[in-house]
Amino acid sequence: MDETKTRGENLECEVHEPTMFLEKDHAPVVPEDPCFALELTTITSLKMSAAQAANSVLHFLNEAVTSRITKVSWRKFSIKAEIVIDNMNCEVKARVYTQASGQPCVEMRRRNGDTIAFNRFYQCLSQHIKS
Repeated sequence: MDETKTRGENLECEVHEPTMFLEKDHAPVVPEDPCFALELTTITSLKMSAAQAANSVLHFLNEAVTSRITKVSWRKFSIKAEIVIDNMNCEVKARVYTQASGQPCVEMRRRNGDTIAFNRFYQCLSQHIKS
């Protein structure tokens, strides 16, 4: 029986992804490419860290609206979710960036679904994050 293990392999322990963004992790910087522009639905002027901003989005999705988080990328600081507001469905993606000033911003994009649901979601999330 071959008992050699490759680096990182542990048969007795399950690896779990973190459930929150960590302060030691850093959100990507807003790209400097002239073809890149943040969406108009970007929440700025935040007085918190990037990790706190991303965790605030997660908290809002878990507690304040009917939603199902479909994907979280800890490396990209992004969250994808399906939401339901007033019986209207929408798929959204949140991405946290670090601006040149060092402050984070949360870019919201509608990936699919009802535009009114997205607008209501964005307005509520914006109030939640800034409060």
